[in-house]
This record gives sequence, C-alpha cells and structure tokens, in this order.
Amino acid sequence: MKYRNNVQTAREKYLNTQFLSEEEQGLIDEDFQGRDYEYFQSAKHPFLIPDKYSADETYKTIEQRLTEQGQTRRYTGVYTKYVKYVAALIVIAVISTFVYKYVSSPAQLISVSTSYGERKEVVLPDGSLVILNSLSKLSYPPKMNGDTRDVELQGEGYFDVAKNKEKTFVVKVNNLNIKVLGTKFNIEAYEDQESVTTSLFEGIVSVNLDNGYTKQLEPGQQAVFEKKGNKIDIVQSAGIDGKIDWQKGIFTFNGEPLESVFKTLAREYNTEFNITNQELKELRVTIRFDVKENKSVENILNLLGESANFSFQKQGNIYLITSK
Repeated sequence: MKYRNNVQTAREKYLNTQFLSEEEQGLIDEDFQGRDYEYFQSAKHPFLIPDKYSADETYKTIEQRLTEQGQTRRYTGVYTKYVKYVAALIVIAVISTFVYKYVSSPAQLISVSTSYGERKEVVLPDGSLVILNSLSKLSYPPKMNGDTRDVELQGEGYFDVAKNKEKTFVVKVNNLNIKVLGTKFNIEAYEDQESVTTSLFEGIVSVNLDNGYTKQLEPGQQAVFEKKGNKIDIVQSAGIDGKIDWQKGIFTFNGEPLESVFKTLAREYNTEFNITNQELKELRVTIRFDVKENKSVENILNLLGESANFSFQKQGNIYLITSK
C-alpha cells in the first residue's frame, strides 16, 4: 500500500504541476512506462493519433484511474475542468513529440566507405556519379527532396554531378562547402593532410568557408584550402587531368614533399612509414607509379630510394626510412 500511496501523491502533484522530487519523478516515469500513446505511419496516412487518445478520452482514462484509487471527489467542479485541460495538454505533448521525431528530424544518411587500395563507384539518388578513392567515406540521404542536394565526404572522391538548375549540389568537407549545379570535379580531403584540394574539370564550382568567404573555380583550376591558415588559394594546373588517374591506380607527384608520397603509399598498401629525417620529409620529388604493376610497395621504395637517396628497413608493418 505504501507504494500505491506514494504513486497517488506523485500523480496529484504532477497534475497540479507542482515540483516533484527525484523519487516522485521516478514513480511517475515508472507509472507511464508501457502506456505510451501509440501511433502508426503509412503512405496513405503519414500521421494518425487514434480517437481513443483524444483529450476527452484521455480525461476519462485519468478519471477512471483516480476513481479506482478513491480519489474522484478531489476532481469535481472547477478542478474537473482543470484535469480536462491537463488531458488536452498531454495529447498536444504527444503529437508534438511525434511531429518532431518523424517530420522535423533528418533522414538517416547512407554511408559508403572504401578500404586500403580500394575504389568504389556510387550512384546517388539524383543520378550523380561519385568514385571514391582508398580510405574514403561518402554519406548522403536516401532521397534528395530538399532545396539542395547535400552529401558529406571524408578522403577523396571524383564527382560527376547530374545537372539540376533548381537544386544546388553541395559537398560538405570539414568547414568547407563545395557548391555546384552540374559539373565534374575532384576533392582530395584526407584528415592527415594539411590542405583540401578541389580540382575542376568541367562547369563552375564555388568553394565556401563557414564564415562566408567564397572562391569560384573555372575548368583547369584548383582551390587549395590551407587548414591552418583557414584560407583558399586558386591555382592554375596544367596537368590537372592527372589528378584523377588514381581511379586507374596510377599516382603522379610533381615536385611534392616525399611525406605526401608516403601517405599515399600507406593508404594503398596498408602499411606505415617512419621517416627519421625532417629534411627528408620535406624533400620535393617527381614520380609516377602504377599500383597494379607494382604489387609490392618495396618496388616503389627501391625506385624512390635511388633518386631521393634514402634506405629503408621493414620492422613489422612499419618501414623505417633513413637517409643514406
């Protein structure tokens, strides 16, 4: 009986919108458990609250429960009207919860990712094609019904965007938004790199920072976003077509730091590199290699070592790189 009396007290305070102790709130939560208002969704009836959960019926339910506890006399006259108001508020709260959950909340995103040395093609709901490079991830909604076509990218991806003048296509990368209507471009945005590079092959692209700063690209140009400086530089690239040779397993480096080459090799061959010399990390190299032809990473290391004057030694899954 003690438990039932405590529940009755908590109920009365709850209906009177009085302050509830932690113990009383726990009793109310337990009392409501298993009695949540039911709902259902379908194509014809996207949202329905059954008639039995109308304000009047909710009041009757409350009144019946209180009668069973011998509390009917407490809810006569003006106070009865108050209980009806509470019942109506309960229904409004239930409807608001469902509307928020099933109308306002965003749809679950679909995610596609790649492993070491893997490439994948993804066709989006709007017909756009995305090719993912190794160790990359693309997230997108199952339907693109909003005002824009939003996707999220981690790693590197090539985009062939279906034209739609009514809906801008937006790629979200870090604190960048790359916006287009229909075009072909590549985004390189690995977490372990100091910059995000957008290369444009066809159409027009705008690269936007969260603070509103915007740069526009034309075909043959690259937008290089420096993460530390939080700035965007536009550069003309004569060999821009080579930036998507990775789709065929071919990688070209033109005067780039040796450390960048090792980061690419690590993603392709599922291994690690430890460069002991800082000057060696920053050494600029020019090299082109095909991972299909070079099944072993050591073939490429031998080639690089001859020109960059370093030696390597394997220790477990790590290659130790030292100057000769």
